[in-house]
Amino acid sequence: MFNPRFPHTLRVWRTRKNDFGEPATDDEGNPLYEAVPLEKVVMRGNLPVLRPDGGFETETVYSLPFGYRTQGKNTRETTDVEVSDYKLSTPMFLTYLDPSDVIELEDYDRKFSCEVVKKTTFNLGSNIWVNEVKN
Repeated sequence: MFNPRFPHTLRVWRTRKNDFGEPATDDEGNPLYEAVPLEKVVMRGNLPVLRPDGGFETETVYSLPFGYRTQGKNTRETTDVEVSDYKLSTPMFLTYLDPSDVIELEDYDRKFSCEVVKKTTFNLGSNIWVNEVKN
């Protein structure tokens, strides 16, 4: 179902680790990435579904819908200033995002990659601050 608040799609990729816990690389020394499973909170209407123990009911997904909330430098948050190219808003998810994670964004016009700056989750959803990867 189309949601005008989250019209685009994102996927998260993380550097694969070798048996020694170091980043795995291909024959040319480029890092190898693997898709990150995201723990999305199940919603009923506008409220999260709770388990009998009081925790959130979740489902595992590999992509999430998102919407742009700001574009431009010095995105402000109440506790500090985050310098990022974009602030993204998504439905609530609980997976930790590392600053080395790469997010693949697909919007109306293009498909491109960004690096995570910061992620926060609150009662209405999650926000992710990202910088676009420019080659």
